Amino acid sequence: MNDRSPTQQATHWLTGLERALAQGDVAAAVALFDTDSYWRDLLAFTWNIKTCEGPAAIADMLAAVLDGLKPSNWRIEGEASQDNGMTEAWFTFETALARGRGLLRLRGDKC
Repeated sequence: MNDRSPTQQATHWLTGLERALAQGDVAAAVALFDTDSYWRDLLAFTWNIKTCEGPAAIADMLAAVLDGLKPSNWRIEGEASQDNGMTEAWFTFETALARGRGLLRLRGDKC
């Protein structure tokens, strides 16, 4: 049983992603995503509007951009919410070139 609040759950997941990306560990980052997952990038990582569907596509995108991007400072913005087993939270982050904002949706411990 998960006794974490929605904000604690989202923060825990985001901390894991930040750690994996800082270490350049694409496999550890992708392990945080469910089989049925999506990463919608609106310029921050790919300088394009791109949707990666599934862990393999997310891994390919991260492997292609991670070295020059240096994403960091991942933080939950406000409080996360939870409805029907889905945790949702807005977050902010920085890269070597820009600052960004994203929406995180978790089912259990996976995005």
